[in-house]
Amino acid sequence: MKGEKLQLPVAASRSVAASPGAGAAYPWTSSPVHIDGAQVEAIGGCLADASVPIKHFSSLLIRCPELLTCSPEDLRRRVTQLKEESGLVPGDAVRLVRAIPSALCTDEAAANVLEVATLLRSHGVPDFALSAAVKHCPDLFAVQAKDIEASISYIRQELQYTDEQLAMALEKGLSALTVGADTYVQELQTSLGGMLDTEVTGLLQKQCALFGVDVQNAQAIVKALSDAGLTREEILLLIGMYPQILRQRPSEVALKLAMVTRVLGHKPSSVLGSPTLIFQKTVSSCLGPRFSYIRQHMPESATRWSPSTLVRSKDRDFARIVGVPLEQYSAYKTAWQAEHKRRQEEQSEE
Repeated sequence: MKGEKLQLPVAASRSVAASPGAGAAYPWTSSPVHIDGAQVEAIGGCLADASVPIKHFSSLLIRCPELLTCSPEDLRRRVTQLKEESGLVPGDAVRLVRAIPSALCTDEAAANVLEVATLLRSHGVPDFALSAAVKHCPDLFAVQAKDIEASISYIRQELQYTDEQLAMALEKGLSALTVGADTYVQELQTSLGGMLDTEVTGLLQKQCALFGVDVQNAQAIVKALSDAGLTREEILLLIGMYPQILRQRPSEVALKLAMVTRVLGHKPSSVLGSPTLIFQKTVSSCLGPRFSYIRQHMPESATRWSPSTLVRSKDRDFARIVGVPLEQYSAYKTAWQAEHKRRQEEQSEE
């Protein structure tokens, strides 16, 4: 109500600290904040005019109580600036405001968002990648532009990327810049089983698609490969041959390895023959029914063909390679898929 003094509790006044190395930090409020009720209404109306839903207002204040000290005129001007000058579509600009409301608190913070967007575009990052960053790693835009420039310099010097490689790496790995490129590389080294600095750097130099992979997911992938019986050297070789494996789901990787080793009976290292084929194919439509058919109907020939040979072509070619009528394999595949789906549904209900 107008004229009344609103007192925000201390607990509600606390904001979220930025990620380590993000180059931005939100101060904690240690005492109650007294704000005129008319100011709250004006700021709420300003955010509503900026297409920020009212339901998000309280959460914005909890994470960034400094918003209440801003004038509505300044907020409107900064929101307009983000919408019109950042190059982001209006919806992404609003999404960014909800994710990092501190961007509206000062002219410097709003200008930094614009500088970050401009800097990344200047290094070849396409608009669709920036839009994805707003959705998946909005804290990137709270990082100081100078820190992002330092990360890019590190990538150029240490990984020796060309302009084209740098653009590709940034397109897929913008989230890595929220902690700093040097810190990210150290975390990736740890996640890959403590590989040597030179080994990790060598992988990144050869495979720019590796830059930006989720370090926790990478760690889980390495564990799945190790649990399946691959040696440290084989894991390093596999990642070098097919770096995209570090972006897959660990459970899927483990299941595909089990298909090769337990169902087909091959050694784990057999996947090195053509890892792209093995790990790009799905279990339900290819690996599962084909490997299971060999194991059930042709057990004496289970290791006659390499796993990559059995998944290389269409069902018609597979049937010709193993010497069975296509109709016979097709009927088996349909039954196998139905049973596989039933087991999955049962597991999801447990």
